[in-house]
Amino acid sequence: SVALAHTQHQQRECTAQWPQRSLLRAAAFGKCFVTQYDPKQFVQMCSHLRVLNAVRDYRVAMPLTYAQMEALTIPVLIDRLVLRRQYCLAIRICDYLKIPSRDGASHILGNWACYKVESAVDDVEVAETIVSKLGDTPGISYTEIATKAKDCGRTELAIRLLDYEPRSADQVPLLMKMKHDELALEKAIESGDTDLVYTVVMHLRDNRELADFLMFIRGYPQAMALFAQYCREQDHQMMIDLYYQDDRSGDSANVHVQDALRCKTQSDMLEKLTRAQTMYTQAQNKFAADMTLEHMKLVQAQQALQERTNKPFIGLSVSDTIFECLVNDHKSAMAERLRKDFKVPDKRFWWLKVRALAETGQWMELENFSKSKKSPIGYEPFVSACLEKGSRVEAMKYIKKMPLEQRPRFYMQCKAWEQAAEDAFATRNEEVLDQIIARSGGGGHSQLHERIHEMKMQLRQRH
Repeated sequence: SVALAHTQHQQRECTAQWPQRSLLRAAAFGKCFVTQYDPKQFVQMCSHLRVLNAVRDYRVAMPLTYAQMEALTIPVLIDRLVLRRQYCLAIRICDYLKIPSRDGASHILGNWACYKVESAVDDVEVAETIVSKLGDTPGISYTEIATKAKDCGRTELAIRLLDYEPRSADQVPLLMKMKHDELALEKAIESGDTDLVYTVVMHLRDNRELADFLMFIRGYPQAMALFAQYCREQDHQMMIDLYYQDDRSGDSANVHVQDALRCKTQSDMLEKLTRAQTMYTQAQNKFAADMTLEHMKLVQAQQALQERTNKPFIGLSVSDTIFECLVNDHKSAMAERLRKDFKVPDKRFWWLKVRALAETGQWMELENFSKSKKSPIGYEPFVSACLEKGSRVEAMKYIKKMPLEQRPRFYMQCKAWEQAAEDAFATRNEEVLDQIIARSGGGGHSQLHERIHEMKMQLRQRH
C-alpha cells in the first residue's frame, strides 16, 4: 500500500479511486499483521509524500515524482527551492525533516539575507531587517552576507552587518579589503587577539607611506606597543625610524648601540657607535655619551692589538683586554696604557696581573710583583691563582704573608697539615684542629693526630 501511495502520487488524476490517505490508512492497518516490520520505512514514506505534495502546489510548481526526488536528494531539492526564493517553504521542510540547522535553516537564512542585500534599497532598513530575522542563529556568517554587500558596492551596509559578526578573525580581514583600516584596527584591538592586531599593523605598514603609517599608529597605544616589540626583535631600522618620529633620541641611540655590538667589523661598529654618541648628546644624556665615546676608544685599541698579535680582541671588556695583553707580555706597554686611559683601579689591575702571570707560569715574575709594593688586594688572590694552576709550592710562599687566622684554611688546601695545625693552635681554634684531623685521613698521619690531640688538651687546660 505504501508503494501504491507514492505511485498514486504520480497519477494525481486518479485520486478519486485511489486516494493517498486511504492507501496510507490501509498500509498502517496492514503493517500491524506483519512480523519483524521496520516502521521507519512507513514513517519516511509519509514524510516524503508530504514534502512532494507541498512542492507540487501550484504556487511552487515543482511536480516531482518519488523516483525523481530520490535521484535529486533532499539537499538539492532545498537548494532548488532557495533558487526559486521559496525560503519559508524550504525552512519548514528542513524543520519537518529535522535537518541540522547549519545545513538547513541557517543556510537558507543566509541565502535570504544575500537576496535582501541585492534587492532592497535602504541600507539601514536592510541591516535592521536582516539582524532582526537572523539574530544569533547558529551557523550564520554575517561576514559572508557583508561580503555580498561589498560585491554589490554597498560598503556602508557591509560595515553595519560586520558589527554583528562575533568572529573577529572573519570580521577584520573584510574591513581591510574595504580599506577601512581604522575600524579594522579598532576591532582587532577589541578582540584581544595579538596575532590579529599584528596582521592589521603589518597590512598598514605595507600599504602606507612610512611617515603616514607611523603617525597613524601613534593614535593606538596597544598597537604601537606591539609594533615596537616586533621592531625590537625583527627590524631595528624601523625601530630607529619609529623613535625618530617620536623624537626619542635616547632610545634611538640604544638601538644603535645594540646594532654595534652585533657588527662583525670594526668600521661598522664604530659607525654605529658614532651615531649613538651623537644621539645621546642630542638627548642630553652626558653619561651615556661619555661611555659610548670610551667604548669607541676601546674598539680602536682592540683593533690595533689584533693587527699586532693576530688574536681576536674585538668584543672583549676592558678587563679582559688588559688580561690578554698581560698574558702575551707581562710587561705590556699597551696594558699600562689601557690602565691609564680607562682609569682601571689598582685593585682590579693587580687581580688581572696575578691571574695572567699564574696563567703563563711566570712564578718568578709573580713573586717579584708581590714584592714590588704592599699588595692592595692582599695575598689570597696569589694563593688562589697558584692553586688553580696546581702549584702548591708557589702558593706556600704567599700563605706566610697572610694574616695568621686565615692561614690554616689555605695550608689545608695545600695539604700542609702540620703548618695548618701550628697556626690553628696559635690562634686557639679547636674547630680547625678537628677539621685537620678529618681531612688529613688515617694512615701516615698518626703522629700528626697525636700532636693535634696534645694541642687540644693544652688549649682546654688554659681555659
